[in-house]
Amino acid sequence: MHNYARAKARRAALRASSPLQKSSDLKPPACSAVNAFSHYACGRKPVYYFDKGGYTCRAGRGYGENIYWGTGSLGSVRAAMKWWVNSTEGHRTTLLNSTYKDVGFGLRKGTFLGHRGAQVWTGHFGYRKC
Repeated sequence: MHNYARAKARRAALRASSPLQKSSDLKPPACSAVNAFSHYACGRKPVYYFDKGGYTCRAGRGYGENIYWGTGSLGSVRAAMKWWVNSTEGHRTTLLNSTYKDVGFGLRKGTFLGHRGAQVWTGHFGYRKC
């Protein structure tokens, strides 16, 4: 769905990245562990998860993170993408950033902030000059 949104905005498709998949998989459990919905889960900056996932490069890199959560139909991938695309808080900008080349998505299902059946989504976007 992210590449569909990018194509509609005349942006190049992103390629799946194993390091970004790993970093995005690490974020939702961290949010769940502290029962907080934040880019700074566990008091760590978002770059912590990119580094932990192996998305490092001495020559330079850039990255962005989108997070979303919901229950029922509001927890679906379609709901997350709709919210990100229509966001006025920078999520759309992150999703459509033309400098990003790589992507990974993480999902955790379960109880979150007291809501059963929640789905917590993380999208990690980036580029590396390695």
